[in-house]
Amino acid sequence: MDCTFVELAQTARQTALAGGLALILAGCATPRSGVIPHPSDRTTAQSASSSFALPADRQSVEPDIYAPGSKKTPTQVLRTGRYQLVTMTPAAGQRNLLAQTVTIDLPQSMNISVAGGLENVLQHTGLSLCAQDSESGRTLFAQPLPAVHRQLGPTTLGTALQVLAGPAWRLNVDFTDRRVCFAPRQDAATGADSSEATSTGDARA
Repeated sequence: MDCTFVELAQTARQTALAGGLALILAGCATPRSGVIPHPSDRTTAQSASSSFALPADRQSVEPDIYAPGSKKTPTQVLRTGRYQLVTMTPAAGQRNLLAQTVTIDLPQSMNISVAGGLENVLQHTGLSLCAQDSESGRTLFAQPLPAVHRQLGPTTLGTALQVLAGPAWRLNVDFTDRRVCFAPRQDAATGADSSEATSTGDARA
């Protein structure tokens, strides 16, 4: 009876070992999903990602300082000497051409029109004056430049252009072609702006 019990125990042990070995072999033979992808799956994934890639000679620049809602770029400085730091952040007039500082200084004896004054202030600014197709626009450009407008600034380019054109005209800019244009205001009949009207009214009072 003892021999039979020993034989049964040995048989059970051998059966358990064989079953465990079979499970191990089965696990090794079955590939784990997601761990080692099939070569065809890898090729498909690479082709899918490359279909959305930019051409090799074109890349998007980051940060995009002109993107709507973009965060202000932190001010960066460069040490050029022991006690000297130079900012690496572009000035407002470099990012926006209408914000650059200009000065008008024309001799009173010069015979110059409004168009000539506008072209003079636009020199070296990167912007040019567009042609006026309307009759009223051509009339404005042909008017003599007022003496009070021959010395102006320093001020921003956008302000100088609006002052030279006057309150009856609305300044428009085309940054694609880098041109500035003027369009008649709908309320042009009012003449002077509200601040001047207020000051005139106060003076009369």
